[in-house]
Amino acid sequence: MRGVVEDATGARIPAALVIVTSPDTGFQRAVFTDSQGNFSLSMLTPGRYDVQAAAQSMQTATQPGIQLHVGASTQVQFQLLPATRVETVNVVAPAVKADTQTGEVAHEIVERAILGLPLNGRRFTDLALLTPGVTQDPRGLTSDSNGDLSFGGVRGYQNNFLVDGTDNNNSFHAQARGRYRAPYQFSNEVIKEFRVSSNSYSAEQGRAGGAVFNVITKSGSNDWHGTGFYYFRDRIFDAQPAFAPDKPDYRQDQYGGTVSGPIRKNRAFFYAGYDENLLDAPAIVQFANGATTVVPQPVDYDYKDQAMVEAAAQKLNNMAGEYPTKMWGNAAFGKIDFTPSSKQLIFVRASTSRYDGINNVFFNPSSPLTTYTESSNGSEDVATESIAASLTSSWTSNIATHLRAQFSRDLQQSSANSEDPKIKIYDLLDGAGRSNLLPRQTREHKFHVADTADIEEGRVSWKFGVDFIRTWIYNYFPSMSGGEYYFDDVRVNPFTFAPMTYGQSLTPLRAFAHGVPRYYIQDFGTATSHPDWRAVALFLQDNFRITRHLTLNAGIRWDIQTFLVPGLESNPLYAPSGKLPSDTNNFSPRLGFAYSVGERNPLVIRGGAGRFYSLVPAIYASQVQTDNGLRQSDLFLDLMKPADAAIFPAYPNPLVSCPSGTTNCVVPANLSRHLTTTVSAFSPNFQTPYVDQASLTIERELGQKIIATASYLYVHGEHLIRSLDANLPPPAIVDYPVYSDNGSVFLGQYLPVESFATWQTKKTVACPHPPCLNDIQRPIPQLDTINSFESEASSIYDGLTLSLKRQMNHGLFLRIAYTFAKAIDDGQDALVVGRPGNVQNAYAVNLERGLSVTDQRHRLVASGIVQPRQLETGYGWLNRIANGWQVSSVLTYGSGRPVNATIAGDANQDGNTYNDRLPGYRRNAFIGPDYFTTDLRLTRNLRIGEQLTLQLLAESFNTFNRTNAQVTVSDDGFLNAAGQFVAYSTKVGSKVYPGQFLKSSDFLNPNNAYAPRQVQFSVRATF
Repeated sequence: MRGVVEDATGARIPAALVIVTSPDTGFQRAVFTDSQGNFSLSMLTPGRYDVQAAAQSMQTATQPGIQLHVGASTQVQFQLLPATRVETVNVVAPAVKADTQTGEVAHEIVERAILGLPLNGRRFTDLALLTPGVTQDPRGLTSDSNGDLSFGGVRGYQNNFLVDGTDNNNSFHAQARGRYRAPYQFSNEVIKEFRVSSNSYSAEQGRAGGAVFNVITKSGSNDWHGTGFYYFRDRIFDAQPAFAPDKPDYRQDQYGGTVSGPIRKNRAFFYAGYDENLLDAPAIVQFANGATTVVPQPVDYDYKDQAMVEAAAQKLNNMAGEYPTKMWGNAAFGKIDFTPSSKQLIFVRASTSRYDGINNVFFNPSSPLTTYTESSNGSEDVATESIAASLTSSWTSNIATHLRAQFSRDLQQSSANSEDPKIKIYDLLDGAGRSNLLPRQTREHKFHVADTADIEEGRVSWKFGVDFIRTWIYNYFPSMSGGEYYFDDVRVNPFTFAPMTYGQSLTPLRAFAHGVPRYYIQDFGTATSHPDWRAVALFLQDNFRITRHLTLNAGIRWDIQTFLVPGLESNPLYAPSGKLPSDTNNFSPRLGFAYSVGERNPLVIRGGAGRFYSLVPAIYASQVQTDNGLRQSDLFLDLMKPADAAIFPAYPNPLVSCPSGTTNCVVPANLSRHLTTTVSAFSPNFQTPYVDQASLTIERELGQKIIATASYLYVHGEHLIRSLDANLPPPAIVDYPVYSDNGSVFLGQYLPVESFATWQTKKTVACPHPPCLNDIQRPIPQLDTINSFESEASSIYDGLTLSLKRQMNHGLFLRIAYTFAKAIDDGQDALVVGRPGNVQNAYAVNLERGLSVTDQRHRLVASGIVQPRQLETGYGWLNRIANGWQVSSVLTYGSGRPVNATIAGDANQDGNTYNDRLPGYRRNAFIGPDYFTTDLRLTRNLRIGEQLTLQLLAESFNTFNRTNAQVTVSDDGFLNAAGQFVAYSTKVGSKVYPGQFLKSSDFLNPNNAYAPRQVQFSVRATF
């Protein structure tokens, strides 16, 4: 808190006494103004304060109810009148609300918004979507759980989450602690407010190329307070989900409460809360083509096997339909605040959260539709705990420090429903049997300590500090060790159904009926890793108030992250393997200014620029430890290749049995010549990712408690992580014919492909019927894919944001935020590990340049709370009916997101099925459907006696039941299958090709949607 004390003529008053008092806790701090009449009180905790100014021969003035928000600087101005008699003047005019002391772009989400707005799922961080310049990151995206949030076009894993100034991140997966598996780690009921710093913030904050979420929890006071709540949702009130055959038996119950009060008046206080969430949201299995049942078509059978194919279709139909999905979660919280003196504040906080359920690994509460059967799901348990302590000390009138420390745990474990090998059927079923992502287990223990000092010297404010984190991580992830069968188009002998190059073509359904899968995949080797790390940061920040209207901010920050992974081994075939980066020159300069014009309702112009380094997620180090070509190996068999067919396992048995819990899946010696070895390694010139940010903002107070803001945001990401295959030969362009989606009609088109595999044109034992696709000839032939983690991607974001904020005044709270932006990049990753990257051609990475997966051209969010004026007393029953109502709403519109047109089947033959796009189109070349929804809440407040208030609430989400269609959403972005490539001989006229494209007739046709209208009722009691 900063301010100035003047007399009636505007002359500054030195040596005036300023006293700040918390009416809730009795905490009091005092300071004298300097020779220029300025005063500053640093390290005050967010909350409500009464500020009093007194000077000799002047009347004492008091400004009550000054609100101090997290991370913000509040400016208070006093004008003292001459003392004609002893009296105190209460100044009711509000303090200046526009921040005139910093150049950063930040937005506070206050307690009134957290508790007063409709919030589907009650995850408080979703309220960050109310701020301009933010959109959902595709990673983990559903409408009930927004997963990662993207700021400035940067992927969400570059955000940093702080709670009471301590770390709240899962550093393995680079998300908030607990990730988005649990409904929430902290209940809304214990959150006082949080601040989202999204551009040009000070050097005190770091470890984020995106935004910093700074959350402040509630504390007790001298008064006893408590809440109790119950939220209820049921299918009978909801609309039927779009594309679903019926309405599943959905039900959600959330209940809990809080209690707070004094332990010792004006000295010690406590706050405790508990929140329970029970969710029953059955899943509905539909097929990948959008159908609810499989109906064989004439192309799928002939008269000899029609009955067999129909029986196979019925077997798949039996896997479809509804299966139970349940989730149980809770969060507990306790906090004790202690004020030993007016110069010290201490708190100790403990929090826990638990999450488990049935079939809750792959779980989307916004839509019941899935293309994976129950056997491919599993059960997950998540437990988080943290204990934190903070000491804020005011050593002198101008020196203060803030020391905080925390120890935390994040324990996550998932089990598989089945031990059968996974099966996948192209365009029908994405998964049955044991998922290749299960089982898994991650345990993270973390210690965090930080200390900040603040020195006020007249117009200059200095901050400096140190921040240290140490983590211990255990990861168990036996990816693909259970084996996978993939049914795709295949050619067989029409009598024996053995593979045959020029044999009869089988559709995927017919191949499934005959038990003839096209591919078999299995991984072997060690499944455990220990990607421990530590990080140290130092910073210095200077705020210089040059004049009463101009403030400069300058700072410098240094970060270093060091991995402490035991047992690293380097593969002699590839020198960069087994090495981890440690970049020591991560210096981050920060510069900002704020200039105000006017006194009471100033026009504020602020700007800033700076560099912001991110941490490297520990999941990359985990992959480097295990995937070095010495500890793991891969098996990929294609039934159409004679050598592979000779050892192809008999469906549905795995080739090698590696049940769940196996930490080292050993491959038999007789398979060694069929194995490939994959290496994951950081590029030798890897550098820590960073983002350069700049902003210019104009802000004006339009009236009492109303602020209008316009900002231009520039974000340039450099050295962003992108993985590519570093063991590929130069490609050659070849053409393939294009057929209809069932392969029956040649469409008269050919598509060019930059192929890494050559064509075999001479007859050999391995190629009895040329042309054939040769195996890829890699530069390092002893190795297969080399997943090189490069720091070569970049991004550019240009955004214009407009916002209007009105604090609650005369019964109206309002926030409106509009963003017009464009984000482009060249394929920054979202933690692509355990599989090849998304770069289609490592020799032409410039072709990856395109719209970012986080791009959204237009986004408008409006939220408001209306409390109608109360009727005057004396109307009896009419008062009881008409008074106590509140209406709130959130309206969201977002334009369509970029969609990547993918091709299945590995058209370029690089061994990577994730990176093939529709030839002729760049990444994210299409635009998906837009999004619009309106959420409403109606509240009735009933006073019961003097101390108790009962709230009755009715909420509806997507009130008008708009069908917000969606294409497929993955961690890599929004995508839709444009077709597939099938590698078998195809004759067009007199020419024979070793493959063909099958063009999808459903391209860009959505078969799923975000949540329909959902209705929730609740009751709250407060005292």
